[in-house]
Amino acid sequence: MKKPLLIALVAIAIILLGSMLFGWLLAGGQKPNLLEIWGSSSSDVFVVGESGTMLHYDGKSWSRMKTPAPGTISHIWGSSTSDVFAIASNRPVLHYDGNTWNPMHIGTKGCRDVWGTSSSDVFAIKGGDILHYNGNAWRKMYSGTECMLWEIWGSSSSDVFIVGGYYGGPFIILHYNGNTWSETNFSGKQFLMDVWGSSSSDVFAVGQSNTIFHWDGGTWSQISKGTTQSIMEIWGISSSDVFTVGDKGSIWHYDGNTWSPMSSGTESQLREIWGTSPTDVFAVGGGGTILHYDGNTWSQMDSGSDCLLQDVWGTSPSDVFAVGTDSTILHYDGNTWSRMK
Repeated sequence: MKKPLLIALVAIAIILLGSMLFGWLLAGGQKPNLLEIWGSSSSDVFVVGESGTMLHYDGKSWSRMKTPAPGTISHIWGSSTSDVFAIASNRPVLHYDGNTWNPMHIGTKGCRDVWGTSSSDVFAIKGGDILHYNGNAWRKMYSGTECMLWEIWGSSSSDVFIVGGYYGGPFIILHYNGNTWSETNFSGKQFLMDVWGSSSSDVFAVGQSNTIFHWDGGTWSQISKGTTQSIMEIWGISSSDVFTVGDKGSIWHYDGNTWSPMSSGTESQLREIWGTSPTDVFAVGGGGTILHYDGNTWSQMDSGSDCLLQDVWGTSPSDVFAVGTDSTILHYDGNTWSRMK
């Protein structure tokens, strides 16, 4: 056998062996980055990422799912194990019915985010377009803007917010009242990266330069912190227990009256935050950083990884997952973090 052919066959064998062992290796043995995680239970967990990566955990092992999307899958949301939606960069919204993933023909590709309240009330955004799914078909909604739309969140089907804009401006926040979308009286000068709230009259939008805006049901007001660190994510348990994470290990906490900086003990950028209660909160970020908050202090946990961790999610204090670059999937059992195969 000629040497070049032998080398090629060996390379193919290595890739195939890697695929059997890990289930999601790319050509050349490179592992795709994982971007987001969502599940309905401890035995029904989905992870999405680059190169059409879609992984599923049944409580015992991970397997790669077949999807019609070769590009990056960046966002995932579901209402149940048989009704899951995902965003693929070069395909329409993908839908999982409990057996297979299929592209949904909605007249556009490359949506940015997906969120909903039920299987018959789902929103997707792409560019300046807003799309709505009623359980049978998608229809385009009038957004009234051509600005890029980035993130979506709502408290109900008649109270939905979308943050958008371009780097350098203008910046907008849209609101849906169940009938129409309209631009709110937002006048911020910073790029917004996330939106979250506890009710229709308690919503926060966050972004660059530690920007925090609050919506009281009728007006946006800015809460200035005077720092240059950008906020990546906001998450809370209630109106009096809200956290933000961002650059250089910055963490801020809102107690219902005042925002206060918290000592994180790290300079790493923090990407995501999630928890089960006010005394059990996790934050993840660069260099394999995982922090835990016990209600009093943040402490660093040994993740056993130096990868950039992109997302964290779980079902209980003893069942938490973190995902990130190099196909990293970590699991916490209440005592230690371990890498899953």
